[in-house]
Amino acid sequence: MNLDAMTETLQQKEPSLVERFREIGLADQFMLAAQGAARLGARELMKFHGASPEKLQTEFKVGDMTPVTAADLASEERILAIITSRLFSPDQVHAEESGKRGQEEQTMMWFVDPLDGTRSFTREQTASTVGVCMYENSEGHTAAICRPFQRELLAAGKGKGAFVFPLDDNQKIIGPAKRIHVSDTKSLSGGIFYWDGVGTGKSSGPTLKLFEKIIAKTGKTDFRALGTNIGEQAEIALGHGDLKLTTGVGGPYDILVGRLIIEEAGGTCIDEKGLPPNPDSKAVLYGNPKLVEEYKDMFLECFKDYQGFA
Repeated sequence: MNLDAMTETLQQKEPSLVERFREIGLADQFMLAAQGAARLGARELMKFHGASPEKLQTEFKVGDMTPVTAADLASEERILAIITSRLFSPDQVHAEESGKRGQEEQTMMWFVDPLDGTRSFTREQTASTVGVCMYENSEGHTAAICRPFQRELLAAGKGKGAFVFPLDDNQKIIGPAKRIHVSDTKSLSGGIFYWDGVGTGKSSGPTLKLFEKIIAKTGKTDFRALGTNIGEQAEIALGHGDLKLTTGVGGPYDILVGRLIIEEAGGTCIDEKGLPPNPDSKAVLYGNPKLVEEYKDMFLECFKDYQGFA
C-alpha cells in the first residue's frame, strides 16, 4: 500500500467511542459509565419487546399499581453491573426496581430508570426509554437517556452542554454528536405541552386545573402524552416541545434524569415549590426559560397543595 492509500485509509477510520465523547468534552469516567449503562440496558430490554406474556412476566407494584416486567429487571441488572462496579462501588445508587444501595455518607447518588414507559412497552408501543444520571451534592453532574426506538442517545454533563448521538439497532453509537437546545417558542398558543398521561385522585385535580388555566390564556394548546416521562423530557431538550409537566408518577427517576439534560440544553426546571427539582420534588415544570417563567405562577398555584402521585 502506498503512502496516499495509507493516508486515505487512516482518514476513513471511524473515531472510537472515547474519542466521540472527548470531542464534546464529556469523556470522564462518569459519562462513559452512564452512557454505556443506558445503551446496554436498552439493548437488554429490546430483547423483550413484543414478547409473550409468559416471557414478560408483568406484575403490578403495591401502592401505585405501576407495572414491572422481566424487561425492567434485565435492563436494571445490566445497568447496575456497570455503575456499581469496582470503580463506583462506594457511591449511592437509587434504582427504580431494587431501591437504594451504597454508603449513606457518599455525596454522589446515581438514579436509574431501567425502562420508563413500561405500560407502553407491554402493549408493543415504541416510546419507552432508559435513563441514568448521577447527582453530586444534589446537583446534576452527568445524565444519559437512551431512546432505543428512536435510535438516539442524549448525554449531558454539568457545564458541558447537551448532545444527541445517533445509534444503530443494537444501540451502538454510529456517528458524531450534535448539540441540542430547547425551543425558542415565545408563546404557548399553538405550542406543544407534554404531560404524564396518567392520573390518580391526587394528581388529576391540579393537572386539569392547570390545563384549564392554560387554555383560557392561550385559546389553543396541544397537550400530548407519549407514555414515558423521560422520553418527553428528551423531546423538550431536543426542542420538539415547549413545556413538560410531570406529577412524579415513577418517583425521582422520572424527575431527575431529564433535569440536567434540559438545563444543559438551555432550559429551565422548577418543582411545586418553585425550586430546582430534587429527589423529594412532587411535580415539575420543564421547558424553555421564557415559557417556564410565564407559566410559573400558574403552575405553583395549581400544585401548591400537591402531596404526590400515589
